[in-house]
Amino acid sequence: MFRYNVLKTRHCLLLALLAILVFSSVAPQYVVWFTSYAQETPGYDVYNLTYVDAAVITYANNVSEGFFETPINYTEPHYTQVVRVFRVGGNVTINTSGNKTSFMIPINNNTRGYVVLNVTLIRESSKEMNIIAQALYLGNIFLYNYPYPEEVVEKYVLQPNEKVVEVVVPLFEEWMRSKLYTNISLSKVSKTYLAVWAANYIYGGYLIKYNASAIPRSLEEVLERREGDCDDMSRILLSLLWYYGVPAKIQYGYVYLKFDYVTDVYGSLTRFINAGPHAYVVIYVPTVGWVSVDLLAWARLYYPTLITGESTYSNVTSEDLEEIEK
Repeated sequence: MFRYNVLKTRHCLLLALLAILVFSSVAPQYVVWFTSYAQETPGYDVYNLTYVDAAVITYANNVSEGFFETPINYTEPHYTQVVRVFRVGGNVTINTSGNKTSFMIPINNNTRGYVVLNVTLIRESSKEMNIIAQALYLGNIFLYNYPYPEEVVEKYVLQPNEKVVEVVVPLFEEWMRSKLYTNISLSKVSKTYLAVWAANYIYGGYLIKYNASAIPRSLEEVLERREGDCDDMSRILLSLLWYYGVPAKIQYGYVYLKFDYVTDVYGSLTRFINAGPHAYVVIYVPTVGWVSVDLLAWARLYYPTLITGESTYSNVTSEDLEEIEK
């Protein structure tokens, strides 16, 4: 059963933490998760689900408004997400600009509101999983060895972080050479093959030990302590892939997992029911499109995932952390 959460907040950056996120199949009158398979496209899985996001604010200071972090409409050949507004209540206002819709809630004492969305997710996860398998288990070093579209490279191959180039690249290349079946140069393998193994190196804990934190960490801190969470790992992987010329970006969303989790950040409580907040990297594979390389939680590869946004921001600076703590 869905219940409101009691929250306190001081920071506009905490607005994403003002919501309870629910996937459930406990009772039709609350929220429903079920799967059906499209007969006309047997390679695709079709999920119809309901997304519930709600907030109660008991105390607010120096923040006037905020926005719910909700699934977005998303389309690519093997992963499509269609979002429809079912119900909005309380103090929530819908704002539409072009093809983007946002849900605003005023941050005042005793403000409350909720958003209910119907989401249809259509995915061909076997295509993405096959790419992972060919790289990791079949040793296909020429995997999708085709040129990238210029417009994709221009937008999604950016300048890698200097610290990643200095620290991570030498360690990865030393590790990677020990994984090749033959004495072959890394420059001879396909970028798709190299990208999957780079994801295995970062997400597999060979460099960074997983340690969850609701508060962001700087890239320098992550590399110094050799520990971080999905956001930290993904930002490092992003720079590592850019160094090798692989188009990549970070996707944010909620992975469907059967669990119940409460997090506390600066007094703001968020309860996640059957929905794990997650960040992971997707790479562009020539002739295929964007493919998940999330070898940490297997988002999109195995678990259905609702996408809430994308980013090419690869660093959290000390200035960013100071701004959050104000």
